[in-house]
Amino acid sequence: MDAYVSDVIRMVNDVAPEDYAEEWDRVGLQIGDPEGTVRHLGVALGVTSAVLDQAMRTGVDMLLTHHPLIFQPLGSVRSDDIRGRWLMDLVKADMVLYCAHTNLDCVNLGPSGVLSEKLGLQDSVPLVPRKDLLKITVFVPSSALQDVRLSLGRAGAGQMGKYRHCSFATEGEGTFTPGPGSHPFLGVPGQWTRVKEARVEAILPRHLLSRVLAAVRKSHPYEEPAIDVWPLVLDNRSVGMGRIGDLSRPRTFEGMLGSVSDLCESQFLRVAGRVDEIMRVAVCGGSGADLWKTALHQGADLFLTGDVSYHVAEDAAAAGLVMVDPGHVATEEVCIPVVADYLRGCMEQESLECEVSVLGPVQDPWDRVL
Repeated sequence: MDAYVSDVIRMVNDVAPEDYAEEWDRVGLQIGDPEGTVRHLGVALGVTSAVLDQAMRTGVDMLLTHHPLIFQPLGSVRSDDIRGRWLMDLVKADMVLYCAHTNLDCVNLGPSGVLSEKLGLQDSVPLVPRKDLLKITVFVPSSALQDVRLSLGRAGAGQMGKYRHCSFATEGEGTFTPGPGSHPFLGVPGQWTRVKEARVEAILPRHLLSRVLAAVRKSHPYEEPAIDVWPLVLDNRSVGMGRIGDLSRPRTFEGMLGSVSDLCESQFLRVAGRVDEIMRVAVCGGSGADLWKTALHQGADLFLTGDVSYHVAEDAAAAGLVMVDPGHVATEEVCIPVVADYLRGCMEQESLECEVSVLGPVQDPWDRVL
């Protein structure tokens, strides 16, 4: 069965919704037809001349990248500008471009989630959790309680950590008077009616609200179901920037640096500070140096991220936090094969005929140690 651009977009949004992106970011479909077919999907950290050459040689017709190509508003698209040339090459090749940037950064499939898993951090949580949780309350006749509860869970509400379909219900009494022209599930138009009802509650992330509301209304027997939704001040402990967790056992300073070097396949590490033993580790793929105080306050012994400045390295080391910087690319490239594996699994599960390839790796501009 053919795969479509919209299928790939749906698969990405199932784990990294575009609504998770930062306000300043540019994610989503940047070039191409959302209803076009996809026979060969290439996954890469970003668009570069080498990635484009590889994509064209191997017959890629859709490119999924982490770094957006179109980020600032475009004043022109010119062949004597490198990004303009890449845009023109993509359009000429009829190649679709889709980008998942900070929305991917804050989920387990992204750089920080993959770094934390491959470093063996136990029960890691976001370093900066999102505050995007809502609570939905639905009033439903007791006879339909189970149907509505199931619809909530199937639409994605009630997921708490490793648990799904979490909800709470209490029994009570509802009253209403059906008006003229109504077709009540219970009661008679014009007569005041008392009904045994249940109040069922569940938590959900904001981006699922429309889907959950549609599912509830479809399963609810009332013409006008009573539904309340309000924001929570609770952190979303499964979504957010960076990750922090404990190792299964303490590691020596040298041993931990060796593991980071192997994982990031980095030619060199910039390291500021030193401790004898490392147990608690924070990570943030890409540019996360501004989170060093957050990592320190949450008890991290070591913080792995890219693009660390002189002053951050100096201050963090003086405060007792080891800063390790293998480079921006090295801390993000680790997730690209994982994203590709996820999409291959989705294609196979849905019996869609689409090859998925890893393109790159993207070359770090800092590629030499003299």
